Amino acid sequence: MSLHSSPEESLAVNDLLDTLSHHVRREVVHHFEQTTTDATATLDELIRYIEPRVELATREELEVSLPHSHLPYLEARGWLEFDQRNEDIQYYGHDDGEEYLGELTSVFTN
Repeated sequence: MSLHSSPEESLAVNDLLDTLSHHVRREVVHHFEQTTTDATATLDELIRYIEPRVELATREELEVSLPHSHLPYLEARGWLEFDQRNEDIQYYGHDDGEEYLGELTSVFTN
């Protein structure tokens, strides 16, 4: 699948782009796809990774938005599993996620 998809792929492409449309969700994906070989993390580890990378997000904002918005959003789409009791994250990824994230990054940084 590429950004230039056939009509049959357009819904899947739209869903993937919608998932990656928020900068915090892109940072979650980037963390697991590019910066670690471990598919698990704690909420605190993820916050410590994202906070310096997202200029407009404070630690307090991430402590609220990640477990109540972004992680459930990614979980509903099958990218990860978030255990709210112990704040553990198990990342599964997406077949085309890394490729699309790379393509999107190159489009907006060139």
